[in-house]
Amino acid sequence: MLRMAENCWYLLSLAGSNAQPERHHCQGPQASRALACWQLQRVSQVLQGRGFEVVNDRSGWEMAAWRLRRQLINRRAGNQVNCIFEEDQVWPWPGK
Repeated sequence: MLRMAENCWYLLSLAGSNAQPERHHCQGPQASRALACWQLQRVSQVLQGRGFEVVNDRSGWEMAAWRLRRQLINRRAGNQVNCIFEEDQVWPWPGK
C-alpha cells in the first residue's frame, strides 16, 4: 500500500523471485487509508488463493516498490484531480 498524497492511496502488487519483481500491478487511487487497507486484505486473500506467497523479508521488495511509486508520481504529475466535495462549488438548491 503506497501513500501518494493526502487521502490518496494505491495498492501495488509485485511478483517475482529473489526480491526481483518480474511483474507488478497498481490499483487505485483509494480515497482513504481504511478503504485501501480493506482492499489490500481482499486482494491478498485472492492472490494467496491462486498460489502466491507473502514474503516476510521485504528489504529488496521495498526498494522496487519505492521506484514504482516514483514512476507513478511522475506519471500522475500532470493530472491532479481534487475529489473532495465542496458545497460552495455546486448550484444553489431551491430554498437555500
